[in-house]
Amino acid sequence: MTDVLIDPARDTRPRPGRSGWFRAVWRWHFFASFLVAPVLILLAVTGLIYLFRFQLEPLMHGDLMRTDSPSQGALTQPYELQYEAVAEAYPDASVLSMTEPKNAEETTRFSLVTADGASRDVYVDPYTGEVLGALNPDTTLSGYAVRLHGDLMAGPWGDHVLELGACWAVVMALTGYYLFVRGWTARRRAR
Repeated sequence: MTDVLIDPARDTRPRPGRSGWFRAVWRWHFFASFLVAPVLILLAVTGLIYLFRFQLEPLMHGDLMRTDSPSQGALTQPYELQYEAVAEAYPDASVLSMTEPKNAEETTRFSLVTADGASRDVYVDPYTGEVLGALNPDTTLSGYAVRLHGDLMAGPWGDHVLELGACWAVVMALTGYYLFVRGWTARRRAR
């Protein structure tokens, strides 16, 4: 039997105690990513959709949210007449609010609740006073984004999944910081 001499400077075997902790932290970081990454991607995408809702919704529902550019000097109908047109088109509904047009190409929006409790956004041409149509705000792109962002459209269970993802994001941040610092010191020591 021959004795093998090991040069301590070239010894690449893992040191007991240190590599076990590093591997455990790496494992926590790795498994946490399976829950955290999808949750963070979902929150980022739905948050962006909600952030740009005022640009996206008029593109998707231009027939309701936009009106033809009026001729110069065209007057808008008084809000009382627009309200009366909405009340005539939806007699059993209660108007909750009205949103004025921000520019000459936008329509007036009336938010209301129907007799069966459903919410509707009714759009009125401010120059003619004509009701252009209505949308259920929960079925628009931004409505779906808000409901996904809030509770995954799954009620309390979806809320629990999002909260769990947020808690594990803290674990990922702490373990990632530890792995980064350990890697940084190891690279510095190797140089």
